[in-house]
Amino acid sequence: MCLTSGITITCADEIVRGGLRNLYLINKESITTFTAGSSHDYTAVSVGGTGASYQWHKFEFLDETGGLTHEQAINDNRSKPITTNITATFPREDRTKALALQKAIDCCGLVAIAETFSGEAFVVGYDEVVNAKGVNAAANGDIGPTLDDNNAYLFRLEGKQYELPRQYVGTIETSDGQVQFSA
Repeated sequence: MCLTSGITITCADEIVRGGLRNLYLINKESITTFTAGSSHDYTAVSVGGTGASYQWHKFEFLDETGGLTHEQAINDNRSKPITTNITATFPREDRTKALALQKAIDCCGLVAIAETFSGEAFVVGYDEVVNAKGVNAAANGDIGPTLDDNNAYLFRLEGKQYELPRQYVGTIETSDGQVQFSA
């Protein structure tokens, strides 16, 4: 039997905020495993070493500049892949942002924890079917011709996984110290 429960919408579900507050990235090769909880979540993550390559790196957003989408295809062989897409706008092109974004682009796959303004955090690029498949990064720049035009990088992380992103309710080690995510 597939279904074992339904969904109940409460008042708290009706008061939601979109947008991403922070994005935490790590090389997919640095991940040893995530610990799956009982409620389609992860409660811990293990990495394979110490140092900068084994830490999560924070990309902080301005209000309403980061988003996460995931879309599942239905096909005849029932594999049902989910395409994930994280987008972020980083205003004002400069060498510091360009270097950080270029390093992310050069990776052969990243795992992301996307933290929302509502306080939830979701894992993208890792699932229980294919583990650390990772997401790939790309960036576009836009400096318009007039003073009121855009001057920013548009950063994208795209990937494919086979489960809906799981919520993360544990601690990660970042280059700035530990970060705790709760339910």
